[in-house]
Amino acid sequence: MLSDGDIQNCSNYADIICDPDAKISSTAEFTGGIAGESLGRISYSTNNGAICGGKYVGGIVGQKQMFFLNHMFYCGNGGEIYGFGSPDIDEMHRQSYIGGIVGNIKGNGFERPIRGFTNIGHISGHNY
Repeated sequence: MLSDGDIQNCSNYADIICDPDAKISSTAEFTGGIAGESLGRISYSTNNGAICGGKYVGGIVGQKQMFFLNHMFYCGNGGEIYGFGSPDIDEMHRQSYIGGIVGNIKGNGFERPIRGFTNIGHISGHNY
């Protein structure tokens, strides 16, 4: 679900894994420790869980849409991040957008502040 509200002072310690039998699992296109996809501001948030997902995977947010005044700042990731690509595409042509903080940043040409991030988690994936 796309969030357009502000997110601040959030922490995630749970693992989001790619196993349909697990309690918390994701094969979604947008996967993040705090949000899958966001239009709003994200600040002072951390992820320490292992995150596994589809095409857009990030420790904090899978895809961040940067419009108007929706800054993103002072977030950290300590969890392992893995993206396997879109499951509906054959393995050779799968592509992932993976990042310790954000998997993909999408914007409309306006420069928005992005600052104060730390990633110490391992990042890996399929064709990223």
